Amino acid sequence: MLGSPSRALRITAAVRRVGPSPLALLAATAETHPRRVAWRDAAGQLTYAEVVRDLRRREIPPGRGPVTVRAADPRDLVLDVVAALAAGRAVAVLGARGGRLAAVTPVRPGVTFLTSGTTGAPRAHSLRSGPAALRPYLGMIGRLPRLVAPTVASPSQPDHGHAFLLVLLTWALSGTYVQATGPVGRVDVLSGVPVQLRDALDAGWCDGAQVVVSGSDVLDPALARRLRHDLGAAVWDAYGATETGPVSLATPVDVAAGTVGRPLPGVTVRERDGVLQVTTAAMRQFLGDRGRIDDAGRLVLTGRADERVVSGGEVMLPKV
Repeated sequence: MLGSPSRALRITAAVRRVGPSPLALLAATAETHPRRVAWRDAAGQLTYAEVVRDLRRREIPPGRGPVTVRAADPRDLVLDVVAALAAGRAVAVLGARGGRLAAVTPVRPGVTFLTSGTTGAPRAHSLRSGPAALRPYLGMIGRLPRLVAPTVASPSQPDHGHAFLLVLLTWALSGTYVQATGPVGRVDVLSGVPVQLRDALDAGWCDGAQVVVSGSDVLDPALARRLRHDLGAAVWDAYGATETGPVSLATPVDVAAGTVGRPLPGVTVRERDGVLQVTTAAMRQFLGDRGRIDDAGRLVLTGRADERVVSGGEVMLPKV
């Protein structure tokens, strides 16, 4: 899914030059397609070459201390995080939801996000690296339709793992990420929480999409049908948690059957007394949803185990 063998070789070469960070993805595309748009929002757009130059100007020095990113602007937030990662720094992403939680101090290189607080005060959680932690993400890429240099739009904010990783996935595919705050025209992929997808439909933001990926809240079957009909899109549904990372991915057939699909590689899900028990490389065990596993091995959600309510899809637990 990362494209041709030559693309993989360019990424490998960029990793050797700039280190194993998202900057390598950008640098690899900037070499061959410098004028291709990497980021677009209401303020304008940046090509891959411009993004690489911007990151180098930020000049975050190498060091052991963590970097806290609080930028409210999504573009600045993403670029600040990537610049810090390129410098080998640990990053705490507080964004607009960080409040006074300035005591978040990641202890290793990587990115720490805050959970939504549906199970108490927001907690810090770090994205783990390494082959085991990457297996679910690579599994998602492998299950989604093959996309080459896609245009990916989302109204979700990248101050949490779901949207931030969507940006990186777009850049891994040499595509254009669109931070949607208004009309985006026709795109290859539209992703967001169900309430955002519904609002985008109602406002006529999107003229069509090849793929829609929903997440962060329960996808109503009626909305899934609207997305298919109005956008001509294949509708997929991602399920996971800030703590666990992605857990499962529902294909359009799985969505039509009322499930959230089968567990991704590296993820184990068991049902115990009507509650789903999830084990991933990111977290040894996570309990939060009532559900069951159907005869085809797909997860069927029936509610929250703690009876809390997800408000408007803006909270992160239990779905990402």
